[in-house]
Amino acid sequence: DIFDGYDYVALGHIHKPQKIKEHIYYSGSPLSLSFTENYQKSIYILDTTSWEVKKIDVPQFREFVSLSGSLIEIGEKLKELQEDSFVEINLNETVSSSDLNDVRKINPNIHIVKIQIPYFPREIKEQVENLTPLNILETMLKDDEELEL
Repeated sequence: DIFDGYDYVALGHIHKPQKIKEHIYYSGSPLSLSFTENYQKSIYILDTTSWEVKKIDVPQFREFVSLSGSLIEIGEKLKELQEDSFVEINLNETVSSSDLNDVRKINPNIHIVKIQIPYFPREIKEQVENLTPLNILETMLKDDEELEL
């Protein structure tokens, strides 16, 4: 109700264009600013000669792409990306630093801005792989000699 009496209200900061009421709009941002903005960008523009609000699609010159999976799966997907794409990688396995360097060389025309790998030190991985209810109980008993069952 705060905007009652106005013919046109242009709001900002929200990146996706939205019509709030007949005369109230978030114009939207013409460029993707994060990996969550993977939709067709458009903006609302007020034509001051006709006083019409027009929604205009904005061409994307750069993709924001999030990739998840194994090193091999991601490597295949990287080959298919368009030039100048910004890429975020979420690996589902631990890999060596030399493997990560090799990933960056797969498509030199893209920009890898983030690589996330699960942190799982080798010694913990070995312990977890051998973990059974009996092993947990044995460990507890070893750690606390005074524990009675």
